[in-house]
Amino acid sequence: MALDNLDAPLRITWDLCPSGQGKLSNAELLKVSERLLDAGIFYLLLDEQPLLHQGLPDVLKQLSAEGCQVSLILGDNPAELAQLRQLERRYPLFVDASRWLEKPAGFEGLESFFERLRAQGDNPSLLWIPVAGQLQNLFPLFELCKRLNIPRFKLPNHKITVNSGAVETTKLLQTNDLEMLAKQLERQSLKLSKTALEVHDLFLWELIFPQGGGERSEYGGCQAGNSLGHIAANADLWPCSSWPQPLGNLLLQDLISIWDSVARHQVRSEVVSEPEDCAGCRDFKICFGGCRGLARSCRQDDARRDLLCSGPRK
Repeated sequence: MALDNLDAPLRITWDLCPSGQGKLSNAELLKVSERLLDAGIFYLLLDEQPLLHQGLPDVLKQLSAEGCQVSLILGDNPAELAQLRQLERRYPLFVDASRWLEKPAGFEGLESFFERLRAQGDNPSLLWIPVAGQLQNLFPLFELCKRLNIPRFKLPNHKITVNSGAVETTKLLQTNDLEMLAKQLERQSLKLSKTALEVHDLFLWELIFPQGGGERSEYGGCQAGNSLGHIAANADLWPCSSWPQPLGNLLLQDLISIWDSVARHQVRSEVVSEPEDCAGCRDFKICFGGCRGLARSCRQDDARRDLLCSGPRK
């Protein structure tokens, strides 16, 4: 696989204010933000309760002044909504459905939350990280999107956090989850009208769009450490949120230097190499092994292909 190595990622996700973890000072936030701008980052998605960090308004002002497109993820904390009203301008919003689906009557609460945001002048999109045993939630979530005319529905891959362990990895989708979804899709189709659907994983995308269509986040193979990057709460820069390997720290180094480091080039060398368990697969030229970060971190069978791939296609 031949892929151009970029001098800096195009898109960054940033865990700004995770619950239970230390957070950067306001000055440190601005330092990281400045280094993102120096590297020419185009798109930034702020996650993990970004609205609860008191330094957020200054960071948003700094980033927006230089043309960086910033989106915010909202959870279910009422304080986030209160802080949203204090911002000087509106930013694209993604409501994290995971926070709501863990609650009793979660779908009703999620719908009410969207209606509340709409009443305040926002037009949020929806984000849900699919987890094991819960893919059936796609059906009511699709219905919610149609009913509310939600502009965008984003299905990213599972994140691996700094404190990831056995309990968290049990949430990862497996091939049996796709098999169950395929059986459900034989009885009931997933259809959206005006909502733009973005599916990160190739194998989930194939099921939802058997005739093609929609959007996939990545093209030409895993983009960890290339067009994608992820910033942890302590300013460590990772190849992506599913590949928890620090390449450097943005409080200590500029992003361009980190992206030109041996550690980052080793990641790309691993990504472009063909996993042994993909040998002979007719579709390798399409997926290139899929999500290499999750496979590297979480597979229990020493395989290196995507977790949702059941084996080479002949």
